[in-house]
Amino acid sequence: MPHVFISYAHEDKSRLKRVVRVLEDAGMETWYDEEIRVGERLTEAIFPQLRSSRCAVFILTKYSVKSDWVRTEIQYAFDHATPIVLISFGNVSVPDDFPGDVDDTLRIAINRNLSGRKKIEFLEATRRLYDHRKAPVITMLNLKGGVGKTVLTANLFGCIHETERKSVLLIDLDPQHNLTQLLLSENDMMKAFGASKNIMSIFRGFGDLSEYPSDSQLKRMLEKCIVPLKSVKPLEPRIDLIPGTFEVITYFLGEQHQRFERNSERWVRFRQFVAYCERQYDYVAIDVNPGATLMTELALSVSSHVLSPVRPDRFATYGLSLLDLLLSKVSEDASKIRRLAIMNGVQGNERSDIEVELRSSASNGGAVEVLDATIPFSKLMIAGPAKPNASGDMTFDLAYRKSRGSGPIQKRLRAAALELSEKVGV
Repeated sequence: MPHVFISYAHEDKSRLKRVVRVLEDAGMETWYDEEIRVGERLTEAIFPQLRSSRCAVFILTKYSVKSDWVRTEIQYAFDHATPIVLISFGNVSVPDDFPGDVDDTLRIAINRNLSGRKKIEFLEATRRLYDHRKAPVITMLNLKGGVGKTVLTANLFGCIHETERKSVLLIDLDPQHNLTQLLLSENDMMKAFGASKNIMSIFRGFGDLSEYPSDSQLKRMLEKCIVPLKSVKPLEPRIDLIPGTFEVITYFLGEQHQRFERNSERWVRFRQFVAYCERQYDYVAIDVNPGATLMTELALSVSSHVLSPVRPDRFATYGLSLLDLLLSKVSEDASKIRRLAIMNGVQGNERSDIEVELRSSASNGGAVEVLDATIPFSKLMIAGPAKPNASGDMTFDLAYRKSRGSGPIQKRLRAAALELSEKVGV
């Protein structure tokens, strides 16, 4: 359920009620913790609600600016790039050590009552953030390799872009960077690497970024590392790639000092960046390697969905069970990640025993939802050399373009694209 997260100090319950009444009278759902408690409640109840909110309203008073509780929540909001509205009651002096760059955050000062022009200003600011739907972040992952994950990623999201007219950002987090090799010619890939247009640029940052980057800084970061896969006019849906590079292997195979952990600068910077991208695109899709690596964990930490391609063989389904174990170990809130699977490389029209078993498990309350659409085995889905298509764009000639008219692969990809859009609510 979309909602506005509200943070406040215990002494400000009367102000909380006023803010809640104003927002709910305007048709916005709200969430706040009525029983302020400490300890595990932060991770079990509050952080998930804050992270899944459309935006957060922080009630600033002489009490809340001294509250460790409020400081912790605003720190978490900044770290996860949750849009923030600050509403201050009275002449509040915000301490210098207060989390985040408060001067760059929208702040509405209220003298006594939340009414008149200030009420309208507050509602307009919150409504803009509340009505803007975040894009789903979908990680393509099966812990069994060889399931056609990368080729399906390119075809499925390419199809979503062209047939559903949606803006798509593809992020290649796989050290093998097969998605990049699939979508860019060798010459274009070398040009991108030469201009530092790859995933490493996000981890290294650009210049003197503040601890809490503004939207304008994040916009510059995005523009510096993406490779547009299609020439589009302003305001038209776009499809962009952040190329991968083998260099990311250094973060989990290199020297100890090169690795990074949760809440390190690189980890937080990536979360902030993806949260910004969620507001710029209709879909964010991440391609990762089929293993329990740092990059896999990083991708899962920002994901709303996981889509697992499954070949009709026993090892592919076992890869799904391993993914369950991985999610329980690496995700802060695994229950918030919706698990989807799609049968890929299906032979003929008859369902294999593997597919029947997987669908039966899903219908009986299993953790994974299986898409009705299936992708048949096709030579058109075999990766070939990247080359410009008929329009001269850099994207390789996707399978749904090769099969004109009523080709079976084209029909199935379109059906899968439509069903996935419905599943993730786009």
